[in-house]
Amino acid sequence: MSSIRKRLSQKTNKVTYQVVLEVGKDANGKRMHEYRTFSNKKDAELFLKESDIHLNHGSFVQTSKVTVKDVAEMWLTYIEGKNRKSNTLRGYKVNVNNHIIPSIGDIKIQKLTSYHINDMISEMQKEELSATTIRYVATNLQQILKFAVNRQILWKSPYIDIDLPPLIPYQCKPYSIEELRQLLQASKNTEFEYIVRIAAETGVRIGELLALKWSDVDFKNNMITIHGTVVYTKGKGCIITSPKSLKSNRTIPVTSKLIDDLKRLKLTEGKRLKAFKKGSRIEDKTIIHNNKWTLCIPSEVSIRFSRFLKENGLRKIRFHDLRHTHASLLVNEYGMNVTAVRDRLGHSRASTTMNCYISGTSKQQLSGVEKLMEDII
Repeated sequence: MSSIRKRLSQKTNKVTYQVVLEVGKDANGKRMHEYRTFSNKKDAELFLKESDIHLNHGSFVQTSKVTVKDVAEMWLTYIEGKNRKSNTLRGYKVNVNNHIIPSIGDIKIQKLTSYHINDMISEMQKEELSATTIRYVATNLQQILKFAVNRQILWKSPYIDIDLPPLIPYQCKPYSIEELRQLLQASKNTEFEYIVRIAAETGVRIGELLALKWSDVDFKNNMITIHGTVVYTKGKGCIITSPKSLKSNRTIPVTSKLIDDLKRLKLTEGKRLKAFKKGSRIEDKTIIHNNKWTLCIPSEVSIRFSRFLKENGLRKIRFHDLRHTHASLLVNEYGMNVTAVRDRLGHSRASTTMNCYISGTSKQQLSGVEKLMEDII
């Protein structure tokens, strides 16, 4: 039978309450017990009551020395088996190995409290990590604790009353038509000439742009098809994987001017490739590549882009802001409807683009893009 014992500590001369739980029998038929000690009777009685419920339902969790680190690593192994995208897995591992384990990894998970979690969050704030990053780490910890409950390592998650920093949305300031014109002019005959040109005209993501192969360009119908994105994975390098969402698989109408320029570039690239490696097919190669004709790392391109802007006296923006610039100019300056822009960007919902739902066609897309490109080239 389970019971509560009142005990007097000889060392501290303080009264404690020990809960003795009968949790079943071992292989030899001997009774097994669990012991928990509390500083006050009320907590002991509450624990005993909850324990009886769990014992009756077969969900009792025995005392364990498993740490947060142990469970976090178990969770990562579990997630890896779910075929998550490599970028997503890399983010999980960074959060676990750089933040969760260093801060609370040594704590036995059954001893973890909301105070520990809030302390971890406070430390991240002191390190001046963004609210987005902190919330991302906290979400992963919440998932780890839920995993522990499902595996009967915990009774219930201590992720309660957590003080998360408020999200301050990134305030993107897209380039104006004049700024975009200056950027395109500065990029001519540099490594960014076609990177900037394609991004400005299509609004594609950096990974999508770097995954574009010559076979993705429809020279006859003036279309570019997106069906891949470049991601960098530690140990494997760059690979092309499926885009962010199903809607990201899309065909984008582009101007005849871009198509003509790409034709000339393809001819030049074909000659260079033949000299570099005989027998290679230009169709199989990406439009943007490094000196060894292999995939570029997205983060490195973004870093070099920031350096390029500074060297040319251009206003600092993220490379991703070219995507915002593309959408903003088409909607605000050239009157393209939001759904047409949504289709170009590969958003799943028009609300993601601008909380608006209206119909759009390829013809409407191309009309706005042609006007934009006429003004900046």
